[in-house]
Amino acid sequence: MMFGPGDRRLETALMLTAFALFVAVTYFGYIPPYQHYLPMLAKARDPALFPLDIHMQNSTYMRASIFYPFLHLTQLRIENDAIGFSLHVVLNSLLFALAVAAIRHRLANGDRVLALLAGLVSCFFYTKLVEGSRATPLSFITPTPTGIGHILGMAALFVAMLRRPALAAILATLCVAVAPKGNILIVPALGLWMLLDKSLPRRAVLWIMLPLGYIGYMAATTTTSIPADQKHSMLKMLIIREEEDGLFTYQPLLTNILLPAGLVFAGWLARRTADPTVRALLWSLIVVTGGGWLAMLVYPFGLDRMFPVPLLIMLSVPQATKYFIWLALTAGLVLALRESRLAWYEKVGVVLALVALRPFPLHAALATGIGGAVVLSAWWRHRRAVAPSGRISPALAVPLILMAFLATRIGNTYVGPAWIDKVGFTHYGSWSTLVFADDDTWRAWKSLQPLPDFQFLSIYRDHPGKIGNYSDGTPRLSFHPAANVAAAKSQFWSVSVHGYNDPPLMKEIMLRTEVVYEMVRRLEAGRTLDGFRMGTVHSKKEGVDLEINQTVVDFLVQRKMILMIPGDLDHLFPAGLPRRPVGGQILIGFGLVP
Repeated sequence: MMFGPGDRRLETALMLTAFALFVAVTYFGYIPPYQHYLPMLAKARDPALFPLDIHMQNSTYMRASIFYPFLHLTQLRIENDAIGFSLHVVLNSLLFALAVAAIRHRLANGDRVLALLAGLVSCFFYTKLVEGSRATPLSFITPTPTGIGHILGMAALFVAMLRRPALAAILATLCVAVAPKGNILIVPALGLWMLLDKSLPRRAVLWIMLPLGYIGYMAATTTTSIPADQKHSMLKMLIIREEEDGLFTYQPLLTNILLPAGLVFAGWLARRTADPTVRALLWSLIVVTGGGWLAMLVYPFGLDRMFPVPLLIMLSVPQATKYFIWLALTAGLVLALRESRLAWYEKVGVVLALVALRPFPLHAALATGIGGAVVLSAWWRHRRAVAPSGRISPALAVPLILMAFLATRIGNTYVGPAWIDKVGFTHYGSWSTLVFADDDTWRAWKSLQPLPDFQFLSIYRDHPGKIGNYSDGTPRLSFHPAANVAAAKSQFWSVSVHGYNDPPLMKEIMLRTEVVYEMVRRLEAGRTLDGFRMGTVHSKKEGVDLEINQTVVDFLVQRKMILMIPGDLDHLFPAGLPRRPVGGQILIGFGLVP
């Protein structure tokens, strides 16, 4: 059956062009906050690197993923954007093709153009019902464990739709092996699907033992035992730090309205679908997602004290709702696009409402307004007995609208020319990390490579362009882990994920975080650090008070580190500290001689 009038080759070409544009402008690589992966990638390839780095020596975060052993085995320099972008294009193209095949065979009655259109629109299913949930057949941060895990998890769902339980179980196992955070719900959902899908042989359910067995093995071998008296404080810090990624309690109010409504809608879809696989998958995802939503909504209301399990927060159940959201919204979209009683412009309106929908008041109001206009238009035509117009195919109109939308957002929401760090690409092979250090700074970092290892922090003056919400183009003082990789020196500061299962390390990271950020603020304001004492500091991110009852200089001296700063900031540090010029930069030793 024809989906609509017009040349199907033109429709296909337009939709593939729109997808190609979307892939091109969503290569975020290691854009902040994903730059924290860079030292881990270098450490994975060469375990002898960074011997004085306190963060990565026994990091549960790194041990929980097979991504890093894979890099050690292959020595793949995945952060090189020539490699990363190639992976982005190839893997996302394969994932999109798999999504289209699943839609075509299970939802679209074999209609290739309808499947292409639904697959293209689903690329925009980011933060639809749940903030931060990437319910898309596309990864924005492909060369990271998060990106690879997303691709494997979504592929497992699409393969399940194609009734390949063995391959789905293998992909789900690889998914949680690479990135358990934000993907954990795919495993119980697939297990329940294998039980419910009457089109599968009964022995198919045995395949779910593969991911379940792997999860059990990793839980037994990588989870560090936390003393009971520290579990509650660690859990509290994780809850405050992860916020909406860890609990539905911290999600927008509309999330806790839209997601239950979506579960009810999916139940209605499941009851009316004739395909046993889609029906079983919908019910499985409804049960698993609904259970996860309810558990992580009420968890902080007493259950966290009865069952203090930090791992529940680390796994990020809200992000893992993406599997349910994709299938429910895509199935609903296909149903609307196949509805013969809707005119072409009403079908386009349904698409626009879905693209606009987010769990925020303005977006929800816009989506509701567009949806209301569609309903009003269809009702008016029915009252007037006006047949739906089919002069223009949605498969022609939608990709043109989506491409126009993408074009207006290039350089703001999506990657534009100003995002490309040409100097960084020359020195490091990566333009996507937004380092924006000048050539002299890069050369100064690299000149430190022959020296023995020490804990190193570089505060430098970046030179960014106008990059959406990241920068207005004004140079500022910054720090970036690319400096440690370029210098081959251990990090003085790193992200707190390394301390998620290690309370003492977590506290030390928090202390260093507050000191480093305060240093940058004072240096930016031109205020001296000589004699400056921080005292009691409230960490908003972790929700705790920290005592730093010594001067910043003494704090750094106690930890034996070396700081690199632009030469014009030298006068803001005590004159008695040892120094060494490196090009236009100055090395200052704290407890060490540079």
